[in-house]
Amino acid sequence: MQMPTSENAMTEIALALAMGFFSIMVLTLISFDSRSMAAAEASVPTVEVTAEARNQAGSVTQSADDLIVIAHGDQLMTPDMADIAPADIAAHPGRVFLAVDPSLPLAEVMSLRGRIGAADLMITELDAAWQARLQTPAGGER
Repeated sequence: MQMPTSENAMTEIALALAMGFFSIMVLTLISFDSRSMAAAEASVPTVEVTAEARNQAGSVTQSADDLIVIAHGDQLMTPDMADIAPADIAAHPGRVFLAVDPSLPLAEVMSLRGRIGAADLMITELDAAWQARLQTPAGGER
């Protein structure tokens, strides 16, 4: 039983293509010598994370020149509940911590961020104690 010649031709072409791709792969692997690989590995910076840094991941220590701003509704306040203008916040030379309600939509948080315009702005969530304080009549509902 003889096979048609058209099927033999397709098989030969497929084998030729496979051998060509294999040859290119082998040549590529040979072209990388150990010196170029060592130079590539040496150029990659390494970062060592200490145990102390790992324990403090996600936490930031506050310094004396930091400014804390509380966003409640359309108001921006300091921790002593005094109103503060966005221009005063943007002019602050240190870090600015913006505390927002955790249920505030991301679009509103980004709008607040743009409105403040501080260079070094960190956004954090208000805890339950602050949320309760803001809900009291003397605490922030004006």
